[in-house]
Amino acid sequence: MRKLTGFEAKIAPYTAELRVYCLRLARNHWDAEDLYQEVMMRVFQYYRNSGDIRQARPLLYRVARNLRIDQYRRSRMQSNCVSLEERSDPGACLADACPEYVAVRSLVEWTAEHLTKREMCMLFLFAVFRYTYREIAEELGCTLSAVRMVLHRSKLVLRSSANTGGSAIKTDVRGKVVDFWTKALLHQTPSSRQNVSI
Repeated sequence: MRKLTGFEAKIAPYTAELRVYCLRLARNHWDAEDLYQEVMMRVFQYYRNSGDIRQARPLLYRVARNLRIDQYRRSRMQSNCVSLEERSDPGACLADACPEYVAVRSLVEWTAEHLTKREMCMLFLFAVFRYTYREIAEELGCTLSAVRMVLHRSKLVLRSSANTGGSAIKTDVRGKVVDFWTKALLHQTPSSRQNVSI
């Protein structure tokens, strides 16, 4: 039995499940195999440039998902059935390529209907990314009491809207903020204070 190279040793435990994941994304064996090969090439290039892969599994999955989304966008752009709005919106029609996209986007849009940018930021940092009150205050340059007050109010507003089916209130949240938080939640990457000023 031959000895595995450094790259092979890093990815070998995940290749079988990566093939299954590629098949789930591509929905047919031919495209899945092409996607798998492309992922391997991209990850190998990354390994060659960086010299190491610290977390192979998340990297393989992220590259596969991003490549599939890119392929889907290209195919949609080449077809004549895409509206001008979809062509200009980088987040449009990703449901087939990334099934969780629709659920996450819907959650962010619903939250954006009821909260301001600052409230959304604090709530997502606290509830999703598990920041402490102190970390949120430092990140956003405000006091601990302001964080407590905003989070308390935000939870009350969302709870009330969910329970009563209340109508949305006017907020200062725009599409860029919704796009920002959708990507942040999908990629599990917390943001910085820049998101408040988007």
